[in-house]
Amino acid sequence: MSEENIEAFKRFVDAFNGRDLEAILEEVDPGVEWRPASAVAVGGKMTVYSGHAGVPMIRTIVKSPRRVAPGPRLGAFGAV
Repeated sequence: MSEENIEAFKRFVDAFNGRDLEAILEEVDPGVEWRPASAVAVGGKMTVYSGHAGVPMIRTIVKSPRRVAPGPRLGAFGAV
């Protein structure tokens, strides 16, 4: 993974943890597909939210008290 991608990921995590919706969207491609796993984890249906129009889903996450902590569970990103 390029250093540029690692830095973009770090900015995304910082924006998410800071609940900064505008900063989150700056790091996300307009064609992104959001696929929240929480509903599926409890037996629900997979819902796909497309692009920045999927912001209502991200707004819900931004209001959540949970934080993202890069680490071993994000192995594809290495030591971020």
